[in-house]
Amino acid sequence: MDLVTVSTLQRQGLDNMELRVEAVRHPGTQHFSLSGLPDTQLKDARDKIRSLIHRYCPWGLLDRLIVNIEPAEIIKSGSHLELPIFVATACVLVSKQNERQIFLPKVPVAGSVDLEGNIRHTHFTKRLQQEGLIFWGPHNVSHVSELMKILALDNFECPPSPAEDTQSNNACAHAPTRNKIHVLNREEERLAILCASIGKLPILLLGAPGVGKSHLAKWAASICPTPSSKTQYTLEKIWAAFGMSYQAHSVPQFFPHSRTHIADFVGRKQRGQSMPGYFSLAHGGVLVLDEFPELARDAREIFRLVLEQKSVDCFYSGQFVRWPADFWFIATANPCPCGYAKPNNRSQCSCAFGQWKAYQQRLSGPLLDRFAIKLFMDSKAKAPEEHDFKPEILAVLNSSPENLADFIEEKQQKLLANSKSMAPETCKIASRSDLLKNTVFKILKIIGLPEIQAHQLSASWNERIQFQA
Repeated sequence: MDLVTVSTLQRQGLDNMELRVEAVRHPGTQHFSLSGLPDTQLKDARDKIRSLIHRYCPWGLLDRLIVNIEPAEIIKSGSHLELPIFVATACVLVSKQNERQIFLPKVPVAGSVDLEGNIRHTHFTKRLQQEGLIFWGPHNVSHVSELMKILALDNFECPPSPAEDTQSNNACAHAPTRNKIHVLNREEERLAILCASIGKLPILLLGAPGVGKSHLAKWAASICPTPSSKTQYTLEKIWAAFGMSYQAHSVPQFFPHSRTHIADFVGRKQRGQSMPGYFSLAHGGVLVLDEFPELARDAREIFRLVLEQKSVDCFYSGQFVRWPADFWFIATANPCPCGYAKPNNRSQCSCAFGQWKAYQQRLSGPLLDRFAIKLFMDSKAKAPEEHDFKPEILAVLNSSPENLADFIEEKQQKLLANSKSMAPETCKIASRSDLLKNTVFKILKIIGLPEIQAHQLSASWNERIQFQA
């Protein structure tokens, strides 16, 4: 009995989990079996692998092949496992024919094969090549016949490290063009959004229908700075796990509708693997939710945990996966079902008292405390001269999205430097509300507002909006 073990990899969240493909030959009727919890895609590939073994390997009529993939409790999925299964069976049959043991190097094998014997790339192998991992794959051998010649040699060496694709890196060197969204007046609201973007603070925009809440949210998404290189590297792995390709230097922007299920935010299980959701796909970018109270209660309340810990923990089929979820959250909402209630009166509201009260209770107190800035937008916007802002501040607010993104990135670095320079005892705040208020105050000071004006705005933006019956 000859036993061969081939190392391979499988995606588990953002990490690569090591798998072992074990192949053994028994005397008996010619047969090929696969065990170790293979998924449907891998089960369908058994006939293809069996055909390649018949054509390119010395498979005798009395050779019974059994392939097992370890660890047994993990579901194995992905077409990149086809090549290691073929390599393991080929090594067993070649060692029997040549009467010698083949010693494989401790290098993972990954790749897909077709009926013609060509070894092809998959999304997973492309990601491994981008990460610079050393493995046997389509970049080393293009056909299984070449692989059989290599297995027949005595000098079976490790493959060279994958070469970096400099042309694709240069092609993505320029940032994509930002959407130019124009907003007239609304200087205080834009200043609040600018302040929230610097600190990546959750912001809630309340107001009647048609006042421009959604338009301001789109403007906010257009000024978000480009993620750092480390965040972009994480985004490439997250999007690849979802089956999408992340464009370098782009800002993730997602606008889910108000009927989105909680599994779409947190992530779900697909083909035995954990898939990221909106929380992780928007990592380093913007997540905008229009009509936030219309979201299901379980989907709303999950934001309380995610906004605080900046990650999502999932547990699927014995696998624990943690997805990063550090995004800037913008929510818009109507004050009542009809949308025309105001904080001071309900003279224009046509809702019954029970409808109005039930709608108000959709935004719980703990959930409202997560928003650092809460703005009620009136239908009548103030003119620029009514705000008493410095001309320099107005010039910044009216600049292009590219200049605003550079301005935000510069102030973010300054805010980070100030936070590191503060002594630990000076950071003790009585409550979450005081902490958020203090953060907004510091950001307004960094932007260039006078101390008195910064204190007034940070206090008014942090107040919980109370609607009187």
